[in-house]
Amino acid sequence: MKRLWMVLLVLAGVATGVGLYWWYLTTPVYALSQVNASIKGHDWDTFTIFVDVDSLADTTATDFAAIAAEAMEEKRLSRIITKGLSALLAIKVRTSLRDDLKGWVTGAPPERKGALSSFLPTPSESKTSLKKISWKGAVAKARVGIGNDAVLELELEKAGENWRVTRILNVRELYEKSKKK
Repeated sequence: MKRLWMVLLVLAGVATGVGLYWWYLTTPVYALSQVNASIKGHDWDTFTIFVDVDSLADTTATDFAAIAAEAMEEKRLSRIITKGLSALLAIKVRTSLRDDLKGWVTGAPPERKGALSSFLPTPSESKTSLKKISWKGAVAKARVGIGNDAVLELELEKAGENWRVTRILNVRELYEKSKKK
């Protein structure tokens, strides 16, 4: 009888471990660990499974354009000129950001210095740490430390089986920090 209880206890422990591991694979924490591993391994294909690069580029370009529009409004440029220049900037940033991001992940030397390289350290010198994460339903927010002083605030969304990074929430903060460098 004692042996039966021991076997049942071991089986319960194994079942719990397997269940927790399966649950972990469905969390945004797992997605961020895969993003980190893909950056360290220069694996663009895995990176794009867990990062919606198009959405990230679109939202970041929109945020950069808003920052530029505010700066132009402070200089009292006309609204028409401000909107036009902001739209052009968004297009330029959107088209270059995807290439910048791919080069940053794969370790390919950049042909030119892009927006991304001004506020992210190179992956080889990047020590990443998950500072905070919370999620409810299909949306998560995470703070990830990169390098010595960069902190990314990320938004993740559940897309099918995987969580995917869809937005950098603190573009303005990163931009302001890069201006001081």
